[in-house]
Amino acid sequence: KDCFSRMKINQRIKALSLPSWAKINLFLAILGKRDDDYHDLLSIISKIDLSDLITIERTGPDGFLECECAHLSDLPAERNLAVKAVIAWREKTGLDFGVRIHILKRIPVQAGLGGGSSNAVSVIIALNRMLSEPFSKDFLIDLATSLGSDCPSFVDERTCIVSGRGERVRFLNQEKSQSLKNREIFLFMPPLGFSTEEIYKGLSDYEDCFSSKTESQDLVDKWESGGISETEVLFNGFEPSIFKKHLYLSPLFEDLSQKYGLMPKVSGSGSCCFCLANSHSTWENFKSSVQSAWGENAFTYRGRILC
Repeated sequence: KDCFSRMKINQRIKALSLPSWAKINLFLAILGKRDDDYHDLLSIISKIDLSDLITIERTGPDGFLECECAHLSDLPAERNLAVKAVIAWREKTGLDFGVRIHILKRIPVQAGLGGGSSNAVSVIIALNRMLSEPFSKDFLIDLATSLGSDCPSFVDERTCIVSGRGERVRFLNQEKSQSLKNREIFLFMPPLGFSTEEIYKGLSDYEDCFSSKTESQDLVDKWESGGISETEVLFNGFEPSIFKKHLYLSPLFEDLSQKYGLMPKVSGSGSCCFCLANSHSTWENFKSSVQSAWGENAFTYRGRILC
């Protein structure tokens, strides 16, 4: 830390903005509950072109920290992951130059799209860039791990395979990433969010949410080696619990499947859902079906997988 604290801040960089990408879970298996009360997971996570915009401004005296986000005005600072990211950065590096964060939200909250975790990681990436990137990706991954189980997956834009609580991350090789690049997706979300904490608590009531570790790993390995396609690997172990609580999901899923041959899935713990687009569906027909079922206030987004 003493070595880090002697580093000079690049005085030319007064402010920096960068996108904070959302994610979808192409595959998410819940393998069981751990002794530490977390759950073991195995998941394929892809970042998508829906993003918040994070702006970091160097301002004020040392130790100054402020976070502005209209959509998170009711969130206490101690629960804001972007604020926690700066605090963790300062503790790890000894650098405490004044910082103001501005978050322009585009990613829906409580959607299972990883918006909060992505924001936190974008903050530490931005702080590193302000110093002309002296810290390695491994350093950033370690720091991200301390912020939350799913944070390390956002250090790189590539699709990754995560395991453990979500803290063990392996990014796909360039060839496999390129095969996913620009794959078209349709997002849709009811006009309400799901609490991740409540979804996890509900798992104890549904044994059918849990998957075999061996079978799950075999399926992911088969997909990664090219033995099966993305549509064949789509899976979310949360869905039995979510569907029993939110009965309006299944009718729309069935409608999209029957009309257009789509395979809708919930992303993470929800409430946002997604489909991999196909040649049988148009965006206009898809959006019309969603809004007919869930109303005009339903969130819809036509996007692509980054890589």
